[in-house]
Amino acid sequence: MGTQSPDWAFDVVAYRDNDLLNEFLACEVKKSPKELDELIELMTRFGTESLASTEGLRGKERNAHRKVKALRVRHAPYFWAVGPEKYTHLFRVAYGADDVVTFREVPLDDIAYNPTQI
Repeated sequence: MGTQSPDWAFDVVAYRDNDLLNEFLACEVKKSPKELDELIELMTRFGTESLASTEGLRGKERNAHRKVKALRVRHAPYFWAVGPEKYTHLFRVAYGADDVVTFREVPLDDIAYNPTQI
């Protein structure tokens, strides 16, 4: 585990099987449920759009764009959005043709420690 991904796209990252180049889990922490929901909405939108340019993007859009771009590069299978008071969403990330990134919400148990899977 580590804080901040190499490109500063994510707040927390976790690696698997000594692969320190590609995240297994990319995590972003936000201070409010509203902020977290906005991020998820933007990332979902950008996952289906071409990200060739950041021209015209500001603030929250630019931040969400950077996260989707990082997922496309390193193919983390999980994205975890964390907010206050146990407000959290875990997504299984799929990578399709034409750089499409899709998010499917899954239970937190999907990333629970299981010593038999080591």
